[in-house]
Amino acid sequence: MERDTLELQIRKQRKKLRQIEHLERLDRLLTDEEIVKVERKDRIREELLDLLADLNENVNNSAFVQEDDNVTDSSLATDQSTSVSEVLLEESHNIPKWGKTQLKSTSVSEGLLEESKMGENPVEAKDNPTSVTEVIKAEDGQELKISYSKAVMDALQPQESKKSKKETSKSTEKSAKVRKGSSLQQTMKESRYQVLFLEGHNDVITAVEAADSILVTASRDTTVKIWDLRTLTEIQNLGGHTDSVTDVVILDKEQSATVASKLQWTDAFNHLVFSGSMDCSFKLWSAKTGQQIKSVYTYNPVTKLAYHPGQDIVITVSDGGKLELWDVVTSLNIQSLRAHDDAVTALCLMGNTVATSTSSGEIKVHEIRDRSLICLFASENLQNTSGRLLTPRYIRSLAATKDYIFYGDDGINIKVLNWKKGLVRKICNHAGDFGITDALCCHDKLLFASAFDLDTGIGSLNVFQVDPDLQYLITLTDEDTGHIMDVTYCQGADCIITGGMELKVWRKLTSGQSVSEGDLVPNVIPKLIQQAVDSDMESDVDFSESESEADFNGGEDGDSNSSQQNVGWLSWCSVL
Repeated sequence: MERDTLELQIRKQRKKLRQIEHLERLDRLLTDEEIVKVERKDRIREELLDLLADLNENVNNSAFVQEDDNVTDSSLATDQSTSVSEVLLEESHNIPKWGKTQLKSTSVSEGLLEESKMGENPVEAKDNPTSVTEVIKAEDGQELKISYSKAVMDALQPQESKKSKKETSKSTEKSAKVRKGSSLQQTMKESRYQVLFLEGHNDVITAVEAADSILVTASRDTTVKIWDLRTLTEIQNLGGHTDSVTDVVILDKEQSATVASKLQWTDAFNHLVFSGSMDCSFKLWSAKTGQQIKSVYTYNPVTKLAYHPGQDIVITVSDGGKLELWDVVTSLNIQSLRAHDDAVTALCLMGNTVATSTSSGEIKVHEIRDRSLICLFASENLQNTSGRLLTPRYIRSLAATKDYIFYGDDGINIKVLNWKKGLVRKICNHAGDFGITDALCCHDKLLFASAFDLDTGIGSLNVFQVDPDLQYLITLTDEDTGHIMDVTYCQGADCIITGGMELKVWRKLTSGQSVSEGDLVPNVIPKLIQQAVDSDMESDVDFSESESEADFNGGEDGDSNSSQQNVGWLSWCSVL
């Protein structure tokens, strides 16, 4: 099969797999026709892998033929380069040297003249080892010997020396940062992990959150579960929601005690948990007893939620684009804002600022001021650092530090947005040509990012060092993990938790623990160290067996070739 035909078939199979992944995410019952399509996933993936193998063989054969052709070409090139070298050598014999040398000797002589005027006598090179002697031969055969001191040499090159020192300093500083990153990478490479599977949910796990040694999970099976990470056992099953639970937040002990006191809840020494659901409500639970403390009807399906401890506010977002604030004590709606035109897919709290993203690829940042939302930033026509437009994609995940917002979408890269300066850059997160970043989590100076290879159906976890410049460290994969929908880190239990098709605990072994044959060894994927490249973009429309290539949307991961000089990439919201 020809290479062009193979690539066309690969694109079609990938498109079908992407459609199936989309169907599996839908929070509703599938139609009979959709069920048939989903059941074909394994067969389509097998066909895709066969096509990729054929394409790889085709490319290797082409490279072998090209290498044979280059052998003959290199012989001819050697002969040509020899003749060119001979011509250049012959021409060099006719170059007059006196004129160029005279320019240099004149400047040196002037320097010596200035020294003699200041009372300094030039000395011979043999008497002063720090001096330099230059011999200039004229066309008539006469030799001119000029000696000049180190002081003149320094005077002739002051800027160059300073520049050299400055560049050396920068190079040393950069090398130190690289060594620091390499040292951390080496330490993490040498670590070992146990991968532990937690059973209990009957559907996809949509959210995971941990505090101390307590894990909270949410699922499309409408339940919230509480786990003890020390014993890896389920301790509570919370069944009050009537639709998919989309997000959970667990408060630490101090926050829980504060909220319990304001609600006059008797058990203050307890972790409290918030959960949001597509049933248009969020609830407050006791992690210890499993008792429901409060339920608030929101009138809109809740896709994500967060808790602001400083102002006793619950923040919710919906599939209708709403961003709302709720009083924890009174359960009253403080503010309801139509922040987006599309479904809000991710929510991230950064101190007093809230970042939200949508299914259309929009990002906004609001500040909570006096228990009211004020828009600070809205993305519009995002550009990368080279000034090229980014193609908007469905944003799946958000994480943030003080100055940066990291977001994952239906592309192979993580995007890093400096929203204060309006700059976006990409970090490679997938080794393959097509991938999805569903989950991001920042902890201390590390960023955990999920990766999903559409071709193989295998999910993995990449770890990056946030400072100084988001450096890739390691990859964790057991080759038996599917889609990872959410990730969190539990400091109390020193482990990573992932939720999605499975609920898994990735526990790092300490130096004193025995290592068994089944323990996980981290990988380092060379491609993730390289500069990010653009993703292959495909259509989200429905597919059929007779679909044509015209149905596909071409394009790159963010780089539109069209120049739009008159369109600003950034729009700042009006202050309310």
